[in-house]
Amino acid sequence: MSLFGDMAQDRFRPFSKPNHGRSVLKAHQLGLRMSIKFKLIAALSVLALIISANSAFIWLTARDQNLRLSDGRARYVATAGQAANLVVLIKDMELLMVEVQQYLSDVSATRARDGLDTGFKNAQYNADQFALRAIGARSVAKELGRVDIVEAIDQAQALFKPYYFLGKEMAQAYIDGGTDAGNSRMIEFDAAADDLRIVMDTLKWLTGSKLSDTIDGAGQDVDIIAANSQRLVYLVAALALLSLGTIALVSFMVYSNILRPLYGMTKVLKSLATNEADVNIPVVNRGDEIGDTAQALQIFKESQSARRSSDAIQNILNRMPIGVFSGSPDGVIDFGNSYARTMFNVGRIEIHGMPIADFLPALAGAEDLEMAVLDELEKNSFITARRYGGSEFKSDVQIASVDDQGRLLWVIRDVTKKIQADEKRAELEGELRNAQKLESLGTMAGGIAHELNTPIQFITDNTNFLKTAFGDQAHAIADFRSLVSAADADNISSKYDVEYLETEAPQALDQSLEGLARVSEIVLAVKRFLHPSSAGFTANNLNDIVKTTVTVSRNQWKYIAELELDLDPNLPTVKSNAGELNQVLINLIVNAAHAIEDKKQPSEKGLIKVSTRTVEGGVECWVSDNGTGIKPEIANKIFDLFFTTKQPGRGTGQGLSVAHSIVTRTHQGKIWVESEIGKGTTFKVMLPLAPATASVV
Repeated sequence: MSLFGDMAQDRFRPFSKPNHGRSVLKAHQLGLRMSIKFKLIAALSVLALIISANSAFIWLTARDQNLRLSDGRARYVATAGQAANLVVLIKDMELLMVEVQQYLSDVSATRARDGLDTGFKNAQYNADQFALRAIGARSVAKELGRVDIVEAIDQAQALFKPYYFLGKEMAQAYIDGGTDAGNSRMIEFDAAADDLRIVMDTLKWLTGSKLSDTIDGAGQDVDIIAANSQRLVYLVAALALLSLGTIALVSFMVYSNILRPLYGMTKVLKSLATNEADVNIPVVNRGDEIGDTAQALQIFKESQSARRSSDAIQNILNRMPIGVFSGSPDGVIDFGNSYARTMFNVGRIEIHGMPIADFLPALAGAEDLEMAVLDELEKNSFITARRYGGSEFKSDVQIASVDDQGRLLWVIRDVTKKIQADEKRAELEGELRNAQKLESLGTMAGGIAHELNTPIQFITDNTNFLKTAFGDQAHAIADFRSLVSAADADNISSKYDVEYLETEAPQALDQSLEGLARVSEIVLAVKRFLHPSSAGFTANNLNDIVKTTVTVSRNQWKYIAELELDLDPNLPTVKSNAGELNQVLINLIVNAAHAIEDKKQPSEKGLIKVSTRTVEGGVECWVSDNGTGIKPEIANKIFDLFFTTKQPGRGTGQGLSVAHSIVTRTHQGKIWVESEIGKGTTFKVMLPLAPATASVV
């Protein structure tokens, strides 16, 4: 019997009790019962054994081959390096031999005794270097196993010594014995040089031709190892294919014998979980756990169908996102869904038998519960509900009969947030209407200011004319007085009170002109405030914006505080929106006035100080007051939208938030506050000279 001998019997057919029983009995009688655990252990053991054996063989072979290849490459690189080094050393020996010959020949040619020591010293140095290069070259050639090169180097060393001494004797003979003695030595020196050069040429030939054979031999070893590595790749590929084939075979057997039956069982479980009525239980003709599972599923299906109808309604009610109670006609509860338990904070408390009045106190003592609910909803549009523990909330309640016995169904929703949202919406709508009224008043004020401007101008002109004319008349009266007698002049002056008019009339005209100038200034400030020069960014002087805002807001602070201006006369213009900056400053000034008023010192006025100054990259405006100050714990909240510490109707919590948005977002500046409780507050605004988003119009 094979490991998966019963694989062919795993098929799915509609469930039939007689067939299923005979199949399981047959499996037991034939002795085919084999647990899934044993099958999986056996299959995975075989698979692991094959893969482990293949992996061990591949790893050991690859490691040995890699070591061989690494060693061969190292030898090849070392051989090539030593060969190159040997070539350099031989070349250096040849150059040093030439240098020795050159120094000794120079001494012989110049025949200058004072250069003899220098020539011998340089020749000796090069001779020593020749000996060192020869020792190094001999060592490298010996390591490479080139006996012929070692012998040639030994021969060169043997010839170099007499060559060097003959050269020195030649130079000394030219200095001491003259030309004949020197020429005699030169012949011997040249012969020694020729012999040495022949040996050096032999060395060059050996290093140039014979060393390539040594390098090629090392390279051939590397090629052989590389070829073996290539064959190893094919072997590894074959073993990998064998492993993959084994894995595929075992996977197919596991799928056919285990996973496919389990997949069928999973589909059945999903169908039962979704309460499908018509579910066919697959039958597996085998005597293992899967066969047992099929029988268990059939039993579960039969028991599930018996409970399905009774649980359906309760499941639906528990999943509804509203509170549901059911109970007797007199309001005694026998069921509450999950949402109702959460809403009323009853948790796992037994609510069966509790009266509905425990949760809806307004219904306590009511004989007709349906009518009592309608009465409460008519009065308040909601019914006050009470949670377990005492807290209350506003609820919407609907009640209905559910059967012939008069049982009641209570549907309860928490409408607290909805009512709060409606109240908030009504409040916002009221604020919007007030804002629209203020906007209309602003438009009307701008129109009135525009209309007043013209009559103020001609009244001012006429008053100026009267002032000039009165002065001329005063001079004329003086001239007429000189033409009459002093007594008549005094009588006329006394009769018409001329002296009083001459004194008081100019003062009255000056006061009238001063008042007209004040009215004109206020009208101009209102026009500037309500009709800024452009809706976009223009080059504005912050001092002018401050003066306009102070004039317009005078009514907000004149009874509460003195306002002091400290404006930098050399303030540069900034690219800004004048209308928005007016709004920022008026919010800050009004806020300062309220802070002073809250300090409650009616006996003396407070002080508001507005100052401007130039800073690096921009300008700053400070609005200071000696009011109540800001508590440290709320200092980081004052720019939040709708945050306010003022009484309802006095502030909406939008002014500082709007000011912060205009300064930081629109003008890319900074606004911050410094405050001390009981001493006052300073708001500081920094504006860059040219914000990145500004466009001058």
